[in-house]
Amino acid sequence: MYKKNYKNYVLLVIIQINRLTGDYFLKLNVHGLSGYLIDTLSLAGQKIDDYNQYCRVDSNLIIKIRKLKDLTLSPQSREPWPELETKEEYELTNDGHFKQTYFKQEKGLFIIKDEEEIRVEKEK
Repeated sequence: MYKKNYKNYVLLVIIQINRLTGDYFLKLNVHGLSGYLIDTLSLAGQKIDDYNQYCRVDSNLIIKIRKLKDLTLSPQSREPWPELETKEEYELTNDGHFKQTYFKQEKGLFIIKDEEEIRVEKEK
């Protein structure tokens, strides 16, 4: 999908699709210049009826990932539903590995607004 030379590495974004279940993920692979795999990180995607994962990568290759895991099936009404929200942050080290620099996980109540899952309050 996307390839870029960066420092002494090749960054490769790929999509992995499970055609049987409909699950899909974007993955960021770091390869050495001779082609060997150094590290990999799942950036975004969806595991059907389980969780959705989103990411943002800034110009300094700081990677922010937000994962929302369904704790119940999403209701058809507009009522908030419980999810487990995980926020992670990674940076690419000089030796080509992903280093986790932030992790936070908490339950909350969510709704969909403007096609985005928004926290309305912490779950009690």
